[in-house]
Amino acid sequence: MIAPRWLQRFLEPAVPKADAAQAGFLTGRIAEIEKDVSDFAARGKLAGAVILISKGGKLGSYRAFGWQDREAQIPMSRNSIFRVLSMSKSVTCAALMCLVDDGKLSVQDTVAQHLPEFTGVRLADGTKPNQGPKVWQLMAHSSGLVDSFSPEFLNTDFTLSDIAQFAARSPLGYEPGTHWAYSNGGLAVVGRIIEKISRLSYESFVQKRIFDLSDMGSSYFHVPKEEQRRVVAVYRIAEGVLLPDVEDTLNPLRYVAPVNGLRTTALDLWRFYEMIRNGGLSNRARILSEKSANHMISVQTEDRNAGFLPGMGYGYGFSLVTSPNGIFRNHSVGTFGHGSYYQTHGWVDPVKGITGVLCCQNRADAMVVTDEVAHFVAMLGALD
Repeated sequence: MIAPRWLQRFLEPAVPKADAAQAGFLTGRIAEIEKDVSDFAARGKLAGAVILISKGGKLGSYRAFGWQDREAQIPMSRNSIFRVLSMSKSVTCAALMCLVDDGKLSVQDTVAQHLPEFTGVRLADGTKPNQGPKVWQLMAHSSGLVDSFSPEFLNTDFTLSDIAQFAARSPLGYEPGTHWAYSNGGLAVVGRIIEKISRLSYESFVQKRIFDLSDMGSSYFHVPKEEQRRVVAVYRIAEGVLLPDVEDTLNPLRYVAPVNGLRTTALDLWRFYEMIRNGGLSNRARILSEKSANHMISVQTEDRNAGFLPGMGYGYGFSLVTSPNGIFRNHSVGTFGHGSYYQTHGWVDPVKGITGVLCCQNRADAMVVTDEVAHFVAMLGALD
């Protein structure tokens, strides 16, 4: 029996004290990373941050730095809640893989088998594709659905069903399975498939099958009023100066966005990443079969250029290091993770058993990795 949401916060297991030496790290290396993040906050490169680093599931660092809200003088807390935007996609893919484990669908199914509105999809020239998009292609950004931030995706009256129908009417940008192109629309369709098959709302299904069973008690798509005091303010850099960003509302859309709607803590993100690293097993229960968890972190894009950095491939909801170079030069092949526009990031090196989470709220001017995040990721790679 699952406890009510309000009670789960009091039943969550105690978080072990972070100890670099006991986790198997050189204490000087961890101290250096902590100092660098602290310096970034002190120099105004970011208002505040929470970092979490572990090895083999043992915490080596779990620290908060700077401000949750600089203008209101609210210090950052390890319990602060971040908008993690595109990191939501990994959770969405894990939720769909739960249904695969239940035998409710196959990743090789065509999307039209579950959403009939996709039966008549067309390419941009009006011709039919050789084959319709498949479910796995949605999760690997290879479905032909091109990225779109059109007004339909921001329509506050739309349901997730409306979003999927709009995507089905949109022309495919390429033959499914032949290219990689980041697609918010594709992952929105994954969320709708989850609703259609489970007969639950996307939010309810994710709550039941992932959050409740992974001790993710501070993860929300709609942050309740009593918890909004924990939400971190968003900032942007303008001409080298850190400024408060124009704030979006916490719950602006009628539908829960499977592509970017998650609000959560660094600890909950770590619990999710650890579940994937452990083959689908959380501290409380098995969330995914080992086979499904491994499929998520296996390259699905063959040798095509995938992701936003060189030497990367793509699985189901995760970027994967295929050729270590750049900021990933010291990471193992198979390192997986995801980031977001607001510069929240999580990475797992499964060979070394190291998981790292960095959460701040700096809006980037483009889909780029900021210097602070790049430095953190590179420093993680140097850990043994």
